Amino acid sequence: MVKDVTASAIIETWAKLRGEVRYTPLFQASHFNLHLPFPCDLYFKLEQHQLTGSFKIRGVTSKILSSDPEILKNGIYAASGGNHGRAVAYAGWKAQLKTTVYLPKTTPQAKIDLIQKYGAQTIVAGEDLDEANAIALDVATNENALFIHPFADPDVILGQGTLGVEILQQQPDIDTVIMAIGGGGLISGVGTFLKAVKPDIRIIGVEPVGCASMYDSFKAGHIVPVSELNTKVGTLAIRKTCELDFKLAQACVDDIVLITDEEMLKASQLLWQEFGIAGELSGVASFAGLLSGKIKVDPGEKVCALICGVGADGIG
Repeated sequence: MVKDVTASAIIETWAKLRGEVRYTPLFQASHFNLHLPFPCDLYFKLEQHQLTGSFKIRGVTSKILSSDPEILKNGIYAASGGNHGRAVAYAGWKAQLKTTVYLPKTTPQAKIDLIQKYGAQTIVAGEDLDEANAIALDVATNENALFIHPFADPDVILGQGTLGVEILQQQPDIDTVIMAIGGGGLISGVGTFLKAVKPDIRIIGVEPVGCASMYDSFKAGHIVPVSELNTKVGTLAIRKTCELDFKLAQACVDDIVLITDEEMLKASQLLWQEFGIAGELSGVASFAGLLSGKIKVDPGEKVCALICGVGADGIG
C-alpha cells in the first residue's frame, strides 16, 4: 500500500529518525544583505553538516526503517552519481547490508570513491541517471532486494520532509523557504509539511536553466521530460520528476525560478569566502536564487535558504 505524504506522517517519520540522522543548525546571516539585490532577514539551514554531507540520508534512512526485514536480507540497490549514492552506501554500511550503487557514465571518480569508502559495490552503467535507475531497479526486482529511488518514493519524501519540522522548530516565524529542485523529493516533502502547518508560508524552488524539468511541467500542467541536459550540475540534472512529486509540488510550491551554473558557482564562492561554508553547486542553488535577484523578497521578510549539500566548488 502506498503511503500518503502528510504533515502527520512526516512528524512520525521525524520521530523515527531521531538519533539516526543529525539535527542540523539554522543560523541568521542578515549581514549578507550587502550582497543581495533585495535585503531581508536571511537564515541558512545547513544541511551540508548532515551525515554524508547532504539531506539525502534522511530519505534513505526513512526507507530502510520502513522496509520488510526479509527483503533487506537480499541487500539494497540504488542509482546515483552523487549524494543519494553516498547516503545509501553509508546506510547500508551502518545496517550491515549488502549494498550496490549503479552510477551513470558521467560520474566523477571522486564521487565514486566516496561511495566505495563505505564498502558499497559500484557499477558504472547508463548514459545518465535515468538509465542507471532503470538498470538498478531491474536488478533489485530480480534479486527480491530493496531498491531505493532518490525521489520517487513516499518513504523517501517523508524523510526529506523532516527538514521542514526542524526549520519551524528553529525559526517558527519564518516567512519564506527556498530550496533546490532535482527530482522534486525534497521540495515536495518539505513543502507539504510547511504548508500544512503554516499555510501562509512561501515555498520557492530553484532549478538550473539547463534542466528546467519541474518548471516546464508546472507551466504545462503535466510532467514534461527534458529532452537535452545543458547543465554541469549533475545532481540537479534530472530529466523528469515523477507523478507523486509533481502533484505534491503543485499543491505546495508558490514559485520556481531558473538560475545558471555560473550563478550557482558565484553563490558557492561567496559562501566560502564569507562563512567558510563549503557548498556544492546544487547545494547553494537556493542562495543563488536570492543573490541573482530572481527571487524578490521584502525588507524584514524572514527567509530560509536551504544549503543542502557539501562540496568544494567555492574553494580556491
